[in-house]
Amino acid sequence: MVRSLRLWGSMRKGARHVGVGLGLLGALAWGACKGPEEAVLAALGSGCVLDSDCEGELVCVFQRCHQACETSVDCPRGERCVVGAPPTHVCLLEDETECVRNSDCPEVLICASDRKCRDECVADPDCLGDQVCAQQACALEAELVEGRLPEVEPDPEPSCAFDSECVFPKRCIDEVCRFECEVDADCPSQRCEDNRCDPLGPVAPTCVPGHQQGCACPTSGTGVQICADDGLGYGDCLGCGGMMGTAGACPPTGMMSDPSFVWGRALTFPAGLATTSAVMAHQSGDVVLAGTTTLPTDLGGQVVSPANGVDAFLARYGAGGSLQGVTTYDAGTGSVEVSAL
Repeated sequence: MVRSLRLWGSMRKGARHVGVGLGLLGALAWGACKGPEEAVLAALGSGCVLDSDCEGELVCVFQRCHQACETSVDCPRGERCVVGAPPTHVCLLEDETECVRNSDCPEVLICASDRKCRDECVADPDCLGDQVCAQQACALEAELVEGRLPEVEPDPEPSCAFDSECVFPKRCIDEVCRFECEVDADCPSQRCEDNRCDPLGPVAPTCVPGHQQGCACPTSGTGVQICADDGLGYGDCLGCGGMMGTAGACPPTGMMSDPSFVWGRALTFPAGLATTSAVMAHQSGDVVLAGTTTLPTDLGGQVVSPANGVDAFLARYGAGGSLQGVTTYDAGTGSVEVSAL
């Protein structure tokens, strides 16, 4: 008489079993290959586009293979059933559970006050049958404390003095590494891309690339700031003792902003040109003109135009008035081009 052993596995369409003759167990090499249920477990969390990309009766939701469910009872211990992609509900994978912000969760889920990814809700009917709506998030009653989800504070961000001390894309804001933005409403431009605010419309250069100026160190003393390659502002205050070494401030280049400077050359620009700052004169006699334009503009040997993706420019002229080079900026792509004549 051959007896059999049943291996049970919870699947979406009910429990299924595999009969295995005990008389064959000694002949089977269990470590040599995976059984059907082991293959299904191994496929959990793998990437997918369609249900057919997943093993067995797993379903493709959130671009990953999940076990389907009706309530959390259908899920492995510790996992919670979420609405998923109606009418298909799925067990949330372990690495999809923890969060600090909404963007840490699979699409359509929110990061609730207990730092868990959950279905969003307004009332109990918005949740699956075994869950209730608490603080706009669906939860099992066993997860509530006096009818509310626990309030869990995320780990504090590390302190900082400079952007370079933070892991990109975080920046040093109020001496703490944090994202510049999380949603569009956090930005003056109403555009948050990859946790950084997009510039507010066409942005004109505000300084000459490479120009250095004095600055106050965060603790004490003075250092130097260098204008960024795109001319859109100065970087961190460098040369501060005890923070960025003890080399001290580098000597400035001599570039200065001089609103009263009078240049002995007449340039005729179309009405669409708007200079955004006074010309900046170098002690060598060179002149830099910063501006934006809405029309094709001949800067004296090179034409810049919005049609070519130019939103702002820096044009540098020699002491004799000849154009030496042009730096252009495209606000749409953030690209900077430098041309020397």
